[in-house]
Amino acid sequence: MAFKKGTTIFEAAPRPFVQCAYVGCGYEALVRSKGLNLCRVHYEAQGNKEAAEHAAKHGLKTPADHLAYIRKLMASPRPHPRAWMDNPKSEIARRFADEVRLKESAPKKERVPGEDDEPLGIPTDVLEKQFREAA
Repeated sequence: MAFKKGTTIFEAAPRPFVQCAYVGCGYEALVRSKGLNLCRVHYEAQGNKEAAEHAAKHGLKTPADHLAYIRKLMASPRPHPRAWMDNPKSEIARRFADEVRLKESAPKKERVPGEDDEPLGIPTDVLEKQFREAA
């Protein structure tokens, strides 16, 4: 594989051949899924198999069933984004919940234009003198 950058051609090292995890498959593996190196064909087959298992588990047989299932999921309430803080078994919640809640409850300071401008460190009379000399 070669590509041009300006007038110089750079050569990239060829990608090593990785065999598909399925015995008897002679294609190169392009995807690593669940610890297996899979070619495109077997990756799609694995995805189709998982989708079929999910559909069977939830009793989805027709496209109308799939659509109704998705609509039911979309209508269900979402978990609160901070729900992890209320989990008493969570180590993260114990460490950071108070800190996060404190930051969220802190009043927001109203910003005044120019209040965060940093001084240049040069006295203004020196700047005015340099400006006059340059003009």
